[in-house]
Amino acid sequence: MNDDDLIIEAIIKSLKDYALGDVEYNVNKKPIAAFILSSCLIDQLSSFVYNDNESTNSQTYKRFIKEYLPQYIPLNLWVNLRNKLVHGYSISHHIKLTSEDAPYENTGVDKKINVITAKMMYSDLSAVLDKIVAEFKNQNNPKRQNAINRYRDEKIIGLVVHKFTYYLEHESDLLINYFSRLIDNPITYLDKILTVHGLYKKAGIQDRFLVYAEITFGKKNAAPQIDELIAALGLETSQSVLNRLDYKK
Repeated sequence: MNDDDLIIEAIIKSLKDYALGDVEYNVNKKPIAAFILSSCLIDQLSSFVYNDNESTNSQTYKRFIKEYLPQYIPLNLWVNLRNKLVHGYSISHHIKLTSEDAPYENTGVDKKINVITAKMMYSDLSAVLDKIVAEFKNQNNPKRQNAINRYRDEKIIGLVVHKFTYYLEHESDLLINYFSRLIDNPITYLDKILTVHGLYKKAGIQDRFLVYAEITFGKKNAAPQIDELIAALGLETSQSVLNRLDYKK
């Protein structure tokens, strides 16, 4: 797999396991939460499908509904679900939400009430996501590149097993001295410029220290641990350096 394939797989896993998975988890337990998460998922999907920084959130949300969920157009989900429910924890009097197996309904003499079910919305979003996954996997589909570009500018939730590596103070100083001289700026990483401004240590637990790098990656500032940085750059591991150079061992 190349970098683009790995990015697409990370996007798909996040959308299925976390975003849609959370909707499914709450359909029967907490249907209001399922509706809120459904609207958040529509926002997220529209940003990755279109990656349109020229349009407003409202425009991309409605564009997504029109293309993928046209049956919901009359319900004006941007106003009645996204704005009122997500941001105001309320709902328009023109719409009813339920966790029961009810279809769309029009009831009442003077006004129409649209009934949306949590199960139905989950089922519709699941089918839409399957379609989008196929589009993201298609090398010739422009939406694949839209998703990759969005990911590089705005990461997506994923599972990371993060290990904090602590060092004795003299070990921290040795690593800072060694890698400060070794790393040359600027560095091209994932098609962006990565600049290392400096390395520093921070007190941790039991007289041990963490070592961080102060970096700029593209237009964003970050402070990864030194082990994350040198792994990304393909440099010798910190443990290997200490085994070679630590005179106290």
